[in-house]
Amino acid sequence: MHGEGSCAKSGNRGAGRQRGQPEGRMLFVRAVGGQDHCSRDHGRSRLQARMPRMGEIRRARPHHCNDRGRRIVDGGAIVMRAAGRDFVLRARECHARLRRCHHRRQAKHHHKKSDHAFHCAAKISHPAASVKAARGIYCEVPVKPLLGPAMNTSPLARPFPAMPPIAGAVPRVARARYKEWDRCDLTFVELCEGTTVAGVFTKNICCSTEVEMGREQVRLGRARALVVNAGNSNAFTGHRGREAVEQIMAQVAGHLGCEPSDVFVSSTGVIGVPLPLDKARDGVESVLRAQPCDWRAAADTIGTTDTFAKGAQASAMIGDTCIEIAAIIKGSGMIAPDMATMLGYLFTDARVAPAFLQHCLSAANEATFSCITVDSDTSTSDTVLAFATGQAGNDELVDFDSPGADAFAAAIHDVCRQMAHLVVRDGEGASKFIEVAVTGAKDDDSARMIGLAIANSPLVKTAIAGEDANWGRVVMAVGKAGEPADRDKLSIGFGGVWAARDGLPLPDYDEEPVARHLRGQDIRIDVDIGIGDGRATVWTCDLTHGYISINADYRT
Repeated sequence: MHGEGSCAKSGNRGAGRQRGQPEGRMLFVRAVGGQDHCSRDHGRSRLQARMPRMGEIRRARPHHCNDRGRRIVDGGAIVMRAAGRDFVLRARECHARLRRCHHRRQAKHHHKKSDHAFHCAAKISHPAASVKAARGIYCEVPVKPLLGPAMNTSPLARPFPAMPPIAGAVPRVARARYKEWDRCDLTFVELCEGTTVAGVFTKNICCSTEVEMGREQVRLGRARALVVNAGNSNAFTGHRGREAVEQIMAQVAGHLGCEPSDVFVSSTGVIGVPLPLDKARDGVESVLRAQPCDWRAAADTIGTTDTFAKGAQASAMIGDTCIEIAAIIKGSGMIAPDMATMLGYLFTDARVAPAFLQHCLSAANEATFSCITVDSDTSTSDTVLAFATGQAGNDELVDFDSPGADAFAAAIHDVCRQMAHLVVRDGEGASKFIEVAVTGAKDDDSARMIGLAIANSPLVKTAIAGEDANWGRVVMAVGKAGEPADRDKLSIGFGGVWAARDGLPLPDYDEEPVARHLRGQDIRIDVDIGIGDGRATVWTCDLTHGYISINADYRT
């Protein structure tokens, strides 16, 4: 059970747009008298009673779901749950078809009883559906549980892992309603006394107040709570944005009996809109009363344009003690390797000194989060924080001379790598996960810069989206990187098959195995610069029409 204003685990559905969803007007289904589905009407069948009557459909502001199972989706469709089935209504056909439904209701005694559902239900055909029901005007479509925005799940999605509870870290979620959606959008994690913290933050100079304050807070090395607001980034909002953050910190600190500086706040969403003080206050009040939830619910709640919940876990032995790490992350667009380009949170029950925790997180960041890109844009708000509660009972890890320190650092790196890959796999509009492996560069930093030049190239990304082995675009990207390279030593390959070696196309190059590789979802590009020992691996995704659709309509 959850406290007032909180969300059940099955209810983490929310606002957004569907990838590929046709445009159309929004409708809002409500029965006369304000009760959904006409459930008081005993004169109709059970299915009929749950469908709106003629005249009971009206336009309203976009809504997205309710606890009874109705989902209303941006793009002009209403998804309505009735009698165990999902129905989609299209605005542009609604009124004419409702009239036809009305006339058929008047003559329903002329039809078989089994057809009653088709006479009164305001079920309007969905353009994307392939099969329509009897009389050509009704259609059923499956609707899966939705995370955050009502988007189709990325084809590159990975299932949410089994996440261990972390002693000393208790997550809760609630509705602050920062946007016009009916989903949880405020996450609160209570941390026990003695928790240490480390963090890495965006380098965007137009960063949010949350980032500015977080940079100062991590220097103190202690934490008692984390609050994450989804739907409003609170960036570029001046003193009003800072006032909202300070209000949240003071409210939570008063509840826990700690210093405001022990409360970390993150926000994500639309830039330039101050976080509403009243909604923040009421949301925090609700979440403080909410019952604890699992990590899946917390991962759902921090999402915005994410299409699936993202989590990672690892364990390590420190002496005779097994420590656990659980992590959640959100990120889909505005992803570039300039730290942090996402909101990510790691929780461990290990006892770790703040300085060593910071060293482990920073090192992991350099090889994971700072090696991914979706669109080359660096967010104003994003943050990765690591919290160590110390409840496992191990001897404190102070540096790499501490027993088990290597294992702990490796586990942190593994979790960060998992999360970085998940963010790329949920890249906006992505259909392919791309790994760019660069070898033979002057040094590792040079290799990373060359890899990013390839990964950020729209021409390379669109070629991969089109499954075109256009290795000439990779050559172009290497040349524009501004790093040392020798054209006559350059080698390019896809999926383990070299297309060009030592500056020349291979005379026996067979493109068929490459084309077969590009038809898959996981793509590898190999580049050997041929002048040194530097190497790096960068991860990205392809660039499709879906990215444009999502971001062209982001605010609407």
